[in-house]
Amino acid sequence: MIAYLFGLIAYFGWGSGDVFGTFATRKVGPYITTFWAFAFAAILGSFYIPFALGDLRAFTPTLLLLNLLLGIMYVGGNLIFNEALRLSSAPIVGTIGGSFAALTVLLSYLFLGETISVTRIALICVVFLGVFITTTSHSQKKDAGFTKGIILALISLVVWGIYFTFNKVLMSRMGWFWPNYIPMLLFPLIGIYMKWKHIPFILPKRDVAIPLFFNALMLRGGDVAFNIGASLGLTATVAPLGGAYPTLFAVLSYFVFRDPLNKKQVAGIIIALTGLVALGFAGR
Repeated sequence: MIAYLFGLIAYFGWGSGDVFGTFATRKVGPYITTFWAFAFAAILGSFYIPFALGDLRAFTPTLLLLNLLLGIMYVGGNLIFNEALRLSSAPIVGTIGGSFAALTVLLSYLFLGETISVTRIALICVVFLGVFITTTSHSQKKDAGFTKGIILALISLVVWGIYFTFNKVLMSRMGWFWPNYIPMLLFPLIGIYMKWKHIPFILPKRDVAIPLFFNALMLRGGDVAFNIGASLGLTATVAPLGGAYPTLFAVLSYFVFRDPLNKKQVAGIIIALTGLVALGFAGR
């Protein structure tokens, strides 16, 4: 029962958290949204530090460097994803970005030596087929901005797939907290980049600050639930439930933002989401 509880928390946290993030990024842009979402996440995560101090003994210079490099990738992936949400349809972007789980399975097989069944290979193909249909069912000539958002969503898929693949290496040696918390501490890099590019920095007003806070709370709450469940050996149950979160995000964002979808895009989203859910529940 506790495994299903952790899985559901991850599912609702990740699925609803990006809805708040979409609202914020369409108000103040991807840089401000990502900066404050990571800042709030760093503050929220700091309350767990006293319980994770013992894990610091596992740190080595090599692991710390890998953690920082992966953290930079994670921050960049979130920036790219938020920009995609600003430019394109949220259900489409969410489905594409959420498909990183399929890439993670494939990369884990190729680089980490994890086993993978024929069934899972077939389902990965189903996911990427759905992504292909979704990304090619739009006229590039009519809306270049929309197309740019789709490309950015695909980039976030690749970046997150790499990040979550090799983050497993860190968690196996350092526990679940620090490999996921250190990337949150890198939010000042966004501010430095904004200053370098002369992008105005603003303090979010209440109508944006509240969604940003809930974005951080829901996403990091989902992270905690997933990682605790995995650390207790409940991955087989937690991963399928949490990994199916794009289904919730796609549905919620469609009704909240009313982004238009054509029939081919709907078909592509359904195919990709079906593959993701089935991939989560399929055996190795």
